[in-house]
Amino acid sequence: VDVSAIALQRATEAAAERNLLKNISFQRHDLNQSFPDGMFDLVSAQYFHSPAHLERDAVLRLAAEHVNPGGVLLIVDHGAPPPWAQHDGHHFAGIEEVLASLRLDTSRWTRECVQSAGREMVGPNGEVGNMVDHIMLLRRAE
Repeated sequence: VDVSAIALQRATEAAAERNLLKNISFQRHDLNQSFPDGMFDLVSAQYFHSPAHLERDAVLRLAAEHVNPGGVLLIVDHGAPPPWAQHDGHHFAGIEEVLASLRLDTSRWTRECVQSAGREMVGPNGEVGNMVDHIMLLRRAE
């Protein structure tokens, strides 16, 4: 799922090159307005930050509602902007803040992997910097 037709086109082309189209359904959604129908074994939100108005917490709560019993919700977030970025004041939520915003019933969800991880990146002008990512893998009880 993406709001960008270009991103979906690129993903479709990459899946076709690998003979995976029969296994994947690409859908365009403005997640403020609609969400894919169905229940899923894996719901993944990768770097789900946007300069556009997005009800991020509400969308992530809705995503959790679409996880099958026994399935997982995987959220990977930037912990901070890259050192070379023009920071516009965007708030990068910490792990516990994200988890609290989900309002999950802790008797029905297990934290399988909740951690921060650093990685080195190279910026657009060759700058080297460290990035921090937050990884949250949560399993819904069966």
